[in-house]
Amino acid sequence: MLNSVATLPSFCSAKIWEGRHNWHMTLQRKRLGRLGERLAKNYLKKQGHKILALNYKKPWGEIDIVASKKNSEENPKLVFIEVKTEKKTASLRFGPPEEKVGPRKQRKLIRLAQGYVLAKKYPPDTNWQIDVVSVEIDSITRVATLKHIKNAVTG
Repeated sequence: MLNSVATLPSFCSAKIWEGRHNWHMTLQRKRLGRLGERLAKNYLKKQGHKILALNYKKPWGEIDIVASKKNSEENPKLVFIEVKTEKKTASLRFGPPEEKVGPRKQRKLIRLAQGYVLAKKYPPDTNWQIDVVSVEIDSITRVATLKHIKNAVTG
């Protein structure tokens, strides 16, 4: 485990170690994010969503999950889901994960959703919404808490 390294070898400078440490932290964040996305995907499936795409990318951003769900009129509704994952200790310090979806990210998500509808040739009157799934993971108890905020982003 990389965390168990206590001392630097004599040939390493502190600057090299800092770069390695930052790389390791980035890798940990990516793993945490992927775990949150897997948990969110499984949760959404259990809620009756059909997963259409994962990590839909464009040059200006990415949507974590694209799904569809039958609404009350039996017409499928597209649901674009942004997943935000944090360790419980971080969310106590910096606020819950869903608060990380600020105005700039919201504009990107709207643009990505509109682009998806056009690219996949859905009819212009297709119903869609943008949700946020917040995942908090307690690393001590190994328990994840999911919060699904429907229509979290409106344009």
